[in-house]
Amino acid sequence: MRSLIKKKTDKFYNTVTKKLGETANVDDLTIKVDSPQVVPDDELSKNKNGQFIKMNITIENKGKKNHKISELLHFDIQKGDTQYFATVVSGATENHLNGNISPGKKQSGIATFDIPKEGDFKFEFSGFSKNRGVWTFTQDDIQPAQ
Repeated sequence: MRSLIKKKTDKFYNTVTKKLGETANVDDLTIKVDSPQVVPDDELSKNKNGQFIKMNITIENKGKKNHKISELLHFDIQKGDTQYFATVVSGATENHLNGNISPGKKQSGIATFDIPKEGDFKFEFSGFSKNRGVWTFTQDDIQPAQ
């Protein structure tokens, strides 16, 4: 639920930019990010920025060593110069994408965020080096809560 001023510069990172539903190769991982979906507020979780959303992510390890994935360390959403980090939302109880992914294995899960209700957004996966994948989306791409 914290946001920070973006301090990363595109000159420092090797960035692959994709649209939702497309796959990006970052380091030795293949990552696919599908349409986000609103997660309704409940009595335990109240959004502060406008809405909770969950990002549906699939990561396949094409390398030869385990990779430990943490939604708090590897994922963020950006709107302009503001960065939104993953947050825990009590209404989103599916598999959060955290833990080890062994070589040759694939894991799917979610990361949840508290973001504004309007604008152009970038979902970012920061790899284990200077590589990162970015998926662009707008408020219109966010699916309503089910």
